[in-house]
Amino acid sequence: MIVEYHDKLGNAHRVEATRVVLRDPVDGIMGLAIETAPRHYFLIHRGEGDVAMNRALEALGINETVVTDLVTSEDFPKPPGELWTPKAGA
Repeated sequence: MIVEYHDKLGNAHRVEATRVVLRDPVDGIMGLAIETAPRHYFLIHRGEGDVAMNRALEALGINETVVTDLVTSEDFPKPPGELWTPKAGA
């Protein structure tokens, strides 16, 4: 897979990877993207629950555990503008 990341909304940087770990400097691992075979991907994030996330970390040999507090959208301010979300089957 190709990972594209941006440095403070500056130039895009692209690298090829088969395993991507998204980390927050304070809260630790936020999500994983793993290419298990060409064009076959496993994606998981902390919002899917600690059990699933910790199983994925263990399967990858990452010796970390996540504990997540889930909050509702009323608990934090709304971002400016509209958020895009994919539609099933689109």
